[in-house]
Amino acid sequence: MPTFNTLRLDPPQDAAEFEKIVNAAADIKWKGTYFQRYGRPGQQQDGVDIYGCSGPDEGMAIQCKNTCHSLPFHVVLSELEKAEKFRHPIKVLFVATTQYNDKSLQDKMWELSTGRRENGLHSVLPLFWEDI
Repeated sequence: MPTFNTLRLDPPQDAAEFEKIVNAAADIKWKGTYFQRYGRPGQQQDGVDIYGCSGPDEGMAIQCKNTCHSLPFHVVLSELEKAEKFRHPIKVLFVATTQYNDKSLQDKMWELSTGRRENGLHSVLPLFWEDI
């Protein structure tokens, strides 16, 4: 019988439900950081679905992508461009996806983050369904 740690759950079909799951998982993973969903469907969110803050100068943003099979890198770049307009401080932008772990996407995002940090910009990192 599978345990909680070995149980494989299918991702939700509904994007709003996925956001709720990611918000709850972030609250558990990053204790001491208060997370809440940012805005609501139909409002301009500047590439951020969930925002968490642990202090006045530190922010963690999460963009949720309920994808069918894979998250194309150009979508990550598009969401990153939107998040550049976000008016609250961001230390790291996570792109949460229902996609399973993918080495190619990880490598591209980690390389992008390295270059951004060298230029004083926030990181952009993947958060895959298996991690959530």
